[in-house]
Amino acid sequence: MKSNAIARPYMLATALVALSALTPIAQSAPETPSLDQLASYLTGHWQCDGHFANGKSISSVETFKPILDGKWLLEIHQDNPPHRYSAYSIWGPDAEHGKFSVVIHDNSGGLRNFYATNINSVTTRLESADAGSIREAFMFVRQAPDKLRITYERGVDGKALQLGDTLLCTRAPELAEPDTAGSSR
Repeated sequence: MKSNAIARPYMLATALVALSALTPIAQSAPETPSLDQLASYLTGHWQCDGHFANGKSISSVETFKPILDGKWLLEIHQDNPPHRYSAYSIWGPDAEHGKFSVVIHDNSGGLRNFYATNINSVTTRLESADAGSIREAFMFVRQAPDKLRITYERGVDGKALQLGDTLLCTRAPELAEPDTAGSSR
């Protein structure tokens, strides 16, 4: 009789452990990184000068501003002549995946999706979200309160990423809003 009384607590504990293994554990959604610190640094106008991988010069203006009650960050990229590339990018949280996303819309009709890593560190890296034959990455490196380096890399058909272009940007005084050419109402 005594051995049954001693064994009961062990049997009960074993049964509870076994039941808990069968019960699904509620999983909380992954925490989405905050935009605040990155937006605080990037907000404003930046004058950028640099070069393509072939050494040819390039310059652009980058404008960042919080939109939609600060939930998103709008980046407007405008190459200076003779180059014509321009793009609007929306930066913000992808709560469903617990990641930070960037969607780029450009003047050639392109739409590209990126996920960002390390958004609250010195280097923020954007990597293409699509697993197609073209891989792309951008690196935004904070070099000082008024200096930013932006590097674009591209890889095709599984090859390693290679430099596309690099820009050194300096915080600029307020500039006129970039022209949104093509929109007439």
